Amino acid sequence: MASGATPVGETERMTRMIDQNGYRTKLHQGPTLPVTLAGVPRDLCNMWWSLIIAALLAGHMWQALPLGFIVHYIMKRATKHDPYWFHVLRRHLKYGTYYHG
Repeated sequence: MASGATPVGETERMTRMIDQNGYRTKLHQGPTLPVTLAGVPRDLCNMWWSLIIAALLAGHMWQALPLGFIVHYIMKRATKHDPYWFHVLRRHLKYGTYYHG
């Protein structure tokens, strides 16, 4: 392996190459991606599981637990496909009257 070379696939997984003024540097993906809890955006995860726990404790609705896991799995798949989907949805709901699509 040449000096500075990385194994195939590692660059795509762990780092992004930033090209600025002709220079390239490695940047870990952690600072560039949104914060997630169990694979779901943190704000959405907190809101969803708070709602599920409230349904469990206050309403004794034990059917909410499997529903919570199923919806969490769907949100995780959506986040894996596009990490910013929740931010886009939130912006659309907030500014929907200004942006006509």
